[in-house]
Amino acid sequence: MGSVRTFAGLGFLALLVGGCSGGPVTLTPAGTRTASPTPKATATASPAASPGASASATPSSAPTATAAPSSTPSLAPSSTASPSPSPSPSPSPTASPSPSPSPASMVFVADQRDNEILGFSTTSNGNVAPVSVIGGSNTTLSNNGEGGLQLAFDGIGSLYAAVNTNTTTPNSVSIFPTGATGNVPPSGMLTPPYQNSNEDYGHLSFDPAGHLFYIEGSMIEIFAKGAMGSATPIGTISGSATTLDTAEASAVDSSGTLYVVNRVGTSTASFEILMFANAATATGNVAPTAVLSGTNTMLSQPNALAIDSTGRLIVADGHSGILTFAKGAMGNVAPVGVIAGSTTDIAYPTGVAVDGSGDIWECDVDAGTAQILEFAAGSNGNVPPIAQIAGSATTLEYAAEIVFVPGADVQQSTRRRPLAMRPIRR
Repeated sequence: MGSVRTFAGLGFLALLVGGCSGGPVTLTPAGTRTASPTPKATATASPAASPGASASATPSSAPTATAAPSSTPSLAPSSTASPSPSPSPSPSPTASPSPSPSPASMVFVADQRDNEILGFSTTSNGNVAPVSVIGGSNTTLSNNGEGGLQLAFDGIGSLYAAVNTNTTTPNSVSIFPTGATGNVPPSGMLTPPYQNSNEDYGHLSFDPAGHLFYIEGSMIEIFAKGAMGSATPIGTISGSATTLDTAEASAVDSSGTLYVVNRVGTSTASFEILMFANAATATGNVAPTAVLSGTNTMLSQPNALAIDSTGRLIVADGHSGILTFAKGAMGNVAPVGVIAGSTTDIAYPTGVAVDGSGDIWECDVDAGTAQILEFAAGSNGNVPPIAQIAGSATTLEYAAEIVFVPGADVQQSTRRRPLAMRPIRR
């Protein structure tokens, strides 16, 4: 109602001024149609008025709505009322193209055959192309040998890739900023001092404080947050008391406990999961605080680990499927959940991660092809995935690792290569 009263007030003033100026006035209320021109107001002289009389009308004896000339107030210096300027109409917003998904809404997979890191939207499903690809000679990923690329995100937005050369060239860690894509050089590199000539791969995990755990063979090196170059570890875990033979995967939970898949032996290897509480400070020749092993565990070829937001341990096992263990599980205990069977479409699991909603993401390989499967939170048994990223457009050939950006409640790793290719669904 305030705008209506203003319009009326301006109209009255315009009529009054127009009557004195003798000119038309155009009213254009802001944001509305233009008012019709006001008819020219002509002062009507009284019949008794002399030719030299003032242009002001002589008031009649009967009162009118118009004030007598003697009481008419002086007008402002400018006798012509300027119409209220019409504001320029607000331009119609131009639709911007939808931006590419930010890394926080993407899942990254290491393809060790092409030595590339492929990024997919977490809403992807079917035969879709990756949103981003980090690959090429400038990335240093092409230095990777037969050892699988190992991936991890730090807590502040950088992607770490362990490049396992499988040569006399030292293994290294290439660091890429969040959102990197193309044939781009890393923003930083780390060269761990321990290089085991008998092992050609390393594994990466971060704890909540940002400490980096680089594990190669039977050596666990702990680096300060943001360490680069030839940085010296702030601690190491190694020695006979650790019982660590060959590390195959790792993860760190929210309390700082480090989980390590330990392969004991070679051709007739057995597997166990070692746990080191407060690993960032548990340096030296220390024994694990807990061990998960035995026939009830169904651990026959654990390739990757992840910890969900409730503390449950998720294992991608090449022979048994996706295993879920209760928080704090240790000893010869059975998993509380197993995703396996023909309906799951799981082939040979090589990587696993859990997002913030509890969905389980798995990558696997089968006869030269690779895929990504997503299972709803709480899935158990022979259940179908809720999403499957597979096909020629994905360019996936050998998915060796799967990760999310920080904030997705994941830690993950994987082994360098399978000991045997025995798909579950065959």
